[in-house]
Amino acid sequence: MAAARASRLAFVGALALLAACRQGPPSPPAPSALGVCWRAAPAPPKFVVVTREADDLESCAMDLEMVYLAEGRSLVGAYQGAYLFIGPRAIQSAQGLDLFRYPIFNQAQRAALDIRLRELQAEHGQAPSGTPAPQGRHP
Repeated sequence: MAAARASRLAFVGALALLAACRQGPPSPPAPSALGVCWRAAPAPPKFVVVTREADDLESCAMDLEMVYLAEGRSLVGAYQGAYLFIGPRAIQSAQGLDLFRYPIFNQAQRAALDIRLRELQAEHGQAPSGTPAPQGRHP
């Protein structure tokens, strides 16, 4: 029993140490509306709706990747409480702005996705602002 208690105390102590190592205030929570894909405005934590019809995290990532391809610059988005990070090297998600980021697509998947998204952009054009015109759902 004493060993189990000591183990629990060590675990709690490790968690407290990890929390203490975190610098600065915690990041604001990502928007959590069901099915809504968000993009961070130029001055986060404000978000604007990209689509209200995202089926899942991957669909939102595809919508944000379309914006990335049109604008050519990294962006931050959100889907149901998770942050999405779209940049030149990866498409990732995390539960906070400064927390570990998990890849959504590997390099081969992203390359195939980008080919299809560029085809859609060519077929349907782009809005004058440089962001994609609404296309409906992706294949």
